[in-house]
Amino acid sequence: MSSHSALNLSANCSIIQCQSNNYNCRNSQTPCFNYQTRDNISYCAPAIDCSILTNCNDSCSSNAFVCVTNTCCQPKGKCLPLFLTMFCQSIGKLS
Repeated sequence: MSSHSALNLSANCSIIQCQSNNYNCRNSQTPCFNYQTRDNISYCAPAIDCSILTNCNDSCSSNAFVCVTNTCCQPKGKCLPLFLTMFCQSIGKLS
C-alpha cells in the first residue's frame, strides 16, 4: 500500500487543508491541501499517491512541476504537477 501525499497516519503526518473563501466557487469538490516550497510559497492541490510523484531537493526537471517539501511521502520533497492546482482554484464570485 502506497502513501498519500497529504496524510500518512503511520508516519503521524498530515497537511492542513487550504482555506476556502465563501465568496468563491472552486472548480472541484476535491479536498485541497496547502503544499509548501522550501521558500514557503504555498500551492493548493489535491492529495496524490506518493508512488507517482518524483523526488526533488530544490527543483524539478520541468517547469510544469514545483518542488514541495512538506508532503507526507518519504522522502518528503516531491515534484508536484502544477496542473493539479487547477482543481483548487476559484472560478468566480457567487451571485
